[in-house]
Amino acid sequence: MLETVAVHNLEVLCKIGIFEWEQGVAQKLQLDFELGFDFSPVIESRRLVDTIDYADLAKKVEALLHGKNFGYLEVLVDNVTDLVFEQYPAQSFRIAVRKFSREVPTAAWVGVERKLSRLEWQQRRVARGRGAVPVAGPTGPQDLRGKVALVTGGVRGLGKAIVEHVAARGAHVAIHYRASERAAVEQCEALAAAHPGQRFVAVRGDLSDRASTAALVPTVEQALGAVDVLVANVGHYVTKSLLEVSAAELAESLLVNVEANFVVVRAVLDGLLARRAGWGRVVCIGQAGATQVLARPFNSTYHVSKTALAVLARTFAHLAGPFGVTVNLVNPGVLETSIDLPAHIDTKIPVGRLGTARDVVGAVGYLLSDEAAYMNGAALDVSGGYGLEGSA
Repeated sequence: MLETVAVHNLEVLCKIGIFEWEQGVAQKLQLDFELGFDFSPVIESRRLVDTIDYADLAKKVEALLHGKNFGYLEVLVDNVTDLVFEQYPAQSFRIAVRKFSREVPTAAWVGVERKLSRLEWQQRRVARGRGAVPVAGPTGPQDLRGKVALVTGGVRGLGKAIVEHVAARGAHVAIHYRASERAAVEQCEALAAAHPGQRFVAVRGDLSDRASTAALVPTVEQALGAVDVLVANVGHYVTKSLLEVSAAELAESLLVNVEANFVVVRAVLDGLLARRAGWGRVVCIGQAGATQVLARPFNSTYHVSKTALAVLARTFAHLAGPFGVTVNLVNPGVLETSIDLPAHIDTKIPVGRLGTARDVVGAVGYLLSDEAAYMNGAALDVSGGYGLEGSA
């Protein structure tokens, strides 16, 4: 709700009180922001060409934030700043955001404040890699043509980008999903139209159910043939402190992130080794820092399970390597689509921006290529340096 709008010395001050939903709980946010304008063109031309409907601006900010959870305030600030500079001719912008803190009971509010010129914003925007980024293209001329690829969690986000990448390199692709059947089917139809002669199937599987997990690879083999390429992308994430996690939640994380990946990877490797294929690629999606023993208070179950996955992947790599089959890990850091985002992105991530699907797909694509034939048991952190200082 817009509380006040006032104009002072060519600056506009807006105060907005708004609610967001965070883990089912309404959280109060308060935004104060000022827009500074260069009115010299107006004075010279004697026309009010820079007149702004500030009530409309407040409504747009409310629409941007309403009902969404941006996680950390730095991300919220980035989104509001982008909106202002993209849609209004402001030359400077100051924003202050306060949010009731559930994690720090002794502090009623936590907040972030920033003031930027348009030039500074443009430089930060480039550093953050904002805007639509095309998925990395094939590293070779149809080098996966005729191969059968399985991508778990292939309907949305990173998984979808990986599916599009291996399809562009000529593979027949099985797109695994749990609940998004319609989206998976539509994705198959779009890919079939874009890549004539290639086959695409949507395969359902609940990786928290042991029987469903066991049936996944046989179902793909029945539909497309033996699997040559596996990208194990699915992950289960719990956004709680270790002191709040229940035994059941820990068990589910281990079931999906460790046991289910073990079953699926093992089934693919069994097939590759049994038929003496002489070539195969397995890439597991882990977590940046998963090969280190670190304390992760607020995503501990995920980190524990991804560390276990790293041990499994490297052990499989040791056993499969003599047969021409490589098993590697790609460990993303904080992506634009991540559930938890760090405060102070500019200092926590040395390259100064969140990761994109393109960043991760580039690493996955390399490990699937013949150029990476000597990469086995490797763990590639695609994180922009996140966690290099020893904590995350």
